[in-house]
Amino acid sequence: MGLATRHRGRADVPLTDVFSTTERSNSYALQRPRMRAIDHTSRPHGNADGSHFVLPALMQPLLGPADGLPIRVYRVTFGEDARTNWHKHDDVQVLYGLSGTCVVVDRAGNSLSLHTGDVVVIDPDEEHWHGAAPGMAGEHLAINAGSETTWLESSA
Repeated sequence: MGLATRHRGRADVPLTDVFSTTERSNSYALQRPRMRAIDHTSRPHGNADGSHFVLPALMQPLLGPADGLPIRVYRVTFGEDARTNWHKHDDVQVLYGLSGTCVVVDRAGNSLSLHTGDVVVIDPDEEHWHGAAPGMAGEHLAINAGSETTWLESSA
């Protein structure tokens, strides 16, 4: 196999065909480039929605519905004692700690700490809230495999 071809499991195919093919099973892949960069400065890091958060909190949507992808990614910055309201998701949510200390609490009162570099995985339909640990500030990435968040009552 030379530089001008790449093996695709059934035959050598010219690289131009590999990169232009639409043999993908997910329909969203047919309508977008195979690789792209999203400049974080093009996405505002602004005040979080006060109807979904106990403030002060900032949120930066990094991937959302307009991006045509089946996941959502948000950078969320929680000021001291800030947190989300109770909520649940239609699919798995992954939280990745960026700075400070955050907590994740479920309806049973179980609490998990989220430090820089830590990961918390929340199952679909698990009612929970997350935010800054008591007396602290924190920041995390929220990665939602699904597209729907159901917001519930305040967690204050």
